[in-house]
Amino acid sequence: MYGEKMTTKLNNARRSLELADQPIGGEIKMKKALIGKKLGMTQIFDEQGKVIPVTVIEAGPCVVAQVKTVETDGYNAIQLGFGDVKESKINKPEKGHFAKVDTVLDYFIDCVKEYKNIGTAYVTSAMELSEAQKAAVEKRLLETTKYVKFEMHYAVDSALIGGMVIRIGDRVVDSSVRTKLNDLTRELSKIQLKAGECAS
Repeated sequence: MYGEKMTTKLNNARRSLELADQPIGGEIKMKKALIGKKLGMTQIFDEQGKVIPVTVIEAGPCVVAQVKTVETDGYNAIQLGFGDVKESKINKPEKGHFAKVDTVLDYFIDCVKEYKNIGTAYVTSAMELSEAQKAAVEKRLLETTKYVKFEMHYAVDSALIGGMVIRIGDRVVDSSVRTKLNDLTRELSKIQLKAGECAS
């Protein structure tokens, strides 16, 4: 679709394609398209034995190079990239643009997980949890959240002294002994301060 002179070492930016939301029949639908390069020509035969010339195209793998949203760009779209390119042929702005590809991929993965109600939980405990304890933690999280499944990540931090810290997105539940001791220390400091004020 890009002509016979296309080579395998083309710049992703020049071969990018935006698949934007297009109004079709009063509805907003995603335009469908492929990005690829022409490999050559061949032929096939139909059921009647008639020769049909066909173009062989290598389509993909494509990477999502950018996500555009109404909030930041005025419309929803994804920018796809295809093909390899030597780093020496990419200018500095393009390098910065493509350096964000991993971030875009993470964003899409997070969106899919959120759509399917799959949560990601990071659990840090003072000591290694047994399989039974891990199962109990996951069961409790499923009972107290909207998620139907969790991807669990466990870590050990002896500085917690006891208990655990659970993080799901921007929500943190800290039931560690270290935090409780710090809270107790602050409360005792307030009591001592008030006692000093009364004495004066």
